[in-house]
Amino acid sequence: MGFSESRTAPAFANSTQLDWEELARFYEWHLEHRVDELAHQESLRWLVECWTDSMTYSLRR
Repeated sequence: MGFSESRTAPAFANSTQLDWEELARFYEWHLEHRVDELAHQESLRWLVECWTDSMTYSLRR
């Protein structure tokens, strides 16, 4: 039997999807650990939260 993309694509897609999910969790973890740094900088905190939300949403799509 020869190479079949349909047989290998789901395994590759699943592996890649898990990598994106891991990266999204890292961004959320990183934001959680910056709470003290961002506590007194409302505008920076807002930018970091928006950026993190955007990245995690994009990575999980």
